[in-house]
Amino acid sequence: GHQPHQISPMRKLFLSETFLITVYLTTTLFFCYGDVKAEETGSWRSTALDHQHGKGAAEEQNRNLRALSLDPFFNPSACADKSLEEVIFLDNLLPRETSFKCFEFYFEKLGKSQENFSIDGEYIGHMKWFDGIPPFKWVVNFLWKGMICDGSGECRITNLLPIGGEDVGTLSYEEPCPKLDSYPCLKIDFTSGSLPRYYYTRKVSENKFLSFVHTQDGSDSYSDVNVLDKGYFSQIFSSLSITIRENK
Repeated sequence: GHQPHQISPMRKLFLSETFLITVYLTTTLFFCYGDVKAEETGSWRSTALDHQHGKGAAEEQNRNLRALSLDPFFNPSACADKSLEEVIFLDNLLPRETSFKCFEFYFEKLGKSQENFSIDGEYIGHMKWFDGIPPFKWVVNFLWKGMICDGSGECRITNLLPIGGEDVGTLSYEEPCPKLDSYPCLKIDFTSGSLPRYYYTRKVSENKFLSFVHTQDGSDSYSDVNVLDKGYFSQIFSSLSITIRENK
């Protein structure tokens, strides 16, 4: 099985023209943005589970997941039977390597039921698992908007700020997936840009995809696991609406 490396492959960004932006945002957002981000994602996780199970059932489910994460005999293979929202919830409770394996078993389960699928349209991206320090994860999530796939085999990374050059990848359907397991996946090849990497991607639902980002720097490691979601904004607005109603 894969063991994530301690040195994040995202270090290449520090050698690019984004160095000053990254340093600035790291030092300021660590104090100003980090708490807001944690509150936002915590609210989103709670809302997602509320929608899936109902509020009362979601609270019980949260307690069960917390207890599961504290089990000294916890086996990441149990994540294969969880929903994506539950796996993301566990990600915030488990050690990094255990969390990666949790995502890995969930990803394998997705592969068992998929074939001849593709991805097109505009997606909001959000890193969930990250092989690096939390402040840098907040910075990257702050800068990264998502991805646009044109339906003709080309995908382009989008950012909130104009950093770096064009980051365009080519899409292919791979059976089996080149890494992780023996089931089909989409491979998005971003090796022509300044940060060479492959996205190994599977469909979660009609509007949502899960990607493992495999770096191509010789380390044979993964920089992150992310979610590409067409409905992300609607979830945020729904969460805000629920919060407003509850505070009235």
